[in-house]
Amino acid sequence: MTGQEKGGTLSPDRVIRSYPVASLHAGPESEPPKISRPKISRIAWLTGRLTAGQGHCHIRSSDMSSTMTDTATPSQPDNSPDNPANALLHPELPALDERLATSLFRDGRSFDRWKPLPVSDETLRTVYDLARLGPTSGNSCPARFVFIRHPEAKQKLRPALSSGNVEKTMQAPVTVIVAHDPLFYDRLPHLWPYEDARDWFVHNAALAEETAIRNATLQGAYLLLAARAVGLDAGPMSGFDRAKVDAAFLMPQGWRSEFLINLGYGDPEDLPPRAPRLTFKEACEIL
Repeated sequence: MTGQEKGGTLSPDRVIRSYPVASLHAGPESEPPKISRPKISRIAWLTGRLTAGQGHCHIRSSDMSSTMTDTATPSQPDNSPDNPANALLHPELPALDERLATSLFRDGRSFDRWKPLPVSDETLRTVYDLARLGPTSGNSCPARFVFIRHPEAKQKLRPALSSGNVEKTMQAPVTVIVAHDPLFYDRLPHLWPYEDARDWFVHNAALAEETAIRNATLQGAYLLLAARAVGLDAGPMSGFDRAKVDAAFLMPQGWRSEFLINLGYGDPEDLPPRAPRLTFKEACEIL
């Protein structure tokens, strides 16, 4: 993460997300949201997840109570069938898999500029209802989310932002504070009823903090991908003053901020090329 972001590029005729919000229907809280498209994998619905109605998310629309970057560097993607990263392009695999991988990753970019289109409460709930299905350690679900949308709430956030993140955040329809609840383990009797999981953490503050930070950050990534899956664009950021954000938005709940994500419909104008990424050889080992 860096304090500021320069987006990567995407041509105006880019592939638009294949799964509009209208095709996603949140089911009862006891089951995953229903998606009106063919299944691409089996989802074992083994345990409950916290819902938006259980104090897990806040939408700051009227109440007032350094960015993950795609630095602009020209690069040419390797779309050859021999590239393992393009395995989903192989014709023997369902076309849906290719479209999904393209929507979430190949065409998924970090945006700095935003179209003046609103993001509804229903869309935000749909995003969360998808993101909450992602796995966490012991189903701990420590992440908490504050969706900042109202102009007055945005102005409240402004002093906490690094200079390079102010304009893009003020323009974005929604900014999400991805946070964690230090007392996440108090919900484990509901989330992990198979044993006394709360006891793992209640007397071990270091383990609780490590688990909360690691898994809340993971859940923030789920939220970003869920947003892309329903047709939104995202711009994650870490350039902000954590103490100011916590004091302004999270103190009543006792939550702690991790990073921010701007959400909306990105404006591809002047979006530079995607920066290179480390190759498998540079970043991975198989032992």
